[in-house]
Amino acid sequence: MKDVVKDPLKVEQIIKSAQKEFVDQGFTRAKTETIAKNAGVSKGLIFHYYGSKANLYYETFVTTMEMITEKADLTVWTGAENLESMIKNALIYKMKLQIEYKTEFALSMQAYTSLTELPELEQQKVADYIKKQMAEYVPMMSGPVIDRLNLRDGVTQEQVISLVGTVGSAVQDKSKVFLQQHPEATVADLQPIVDEAVALIEIIEHGALKPESDTK
Repeated sequence: MKDVVKDPLKVEQIIKSAQKEFVDQGFTRAKTETIAKNAGVSKGLIFHYYGSKANLYYETFVTTMEMITEKADLTVWTGAENLESMIKNALIYKMKLQIEYKTEFALSMQAYTSLTELPELEQQKVADYIKKQMAEYVPMMSGPVIDRLNLRDGVTQEQVISLVGTVGSAVQDKSKVFLQQHPEATVADLQPIVDEAVALIEIIEHGALKPESDTK
């Protein structure tokens, strides 16, 4: 799609309207006519700006994720004492954000529950965006915490970040399945999955074996 000069104010109105319509109706039932009406623009302008409803959904999703990231206080992660407290603090903080930004979080979680409603191209674009975010933000948020840990000789920060990323990917995959089965679930409903992640993080920090003094 060739570059189109867009009016920032109209873009803001369209995205805000699209967020609500996609959350309320899902991708399949959402109507561009309703989005246009509530945004105070013509349906033609929406297609001029975005080309298709599927691409509008993707752009709305990306804008929403960027907004959540911009609003988020990353020191909740980077300022944690250790990896275990980082995971626990993040869950509590995400629940607070979810209350404050209900529509935005609903859309971000919808990316898991209704991704298959999108055409294959947009499915892949959303999946690639999430994967890219994980690759970028896991080191950014966990790196400062790992810097403060007393790693044993031979263990590098990069290795620990890789392990944390693996746990994060596992949580993401399990969350995706859970949310597909429970579309109305909230962040709080993911507590068992988070508890499992915390247990794995604790193993990363403290190891899986008892100290030798405890085995004698």
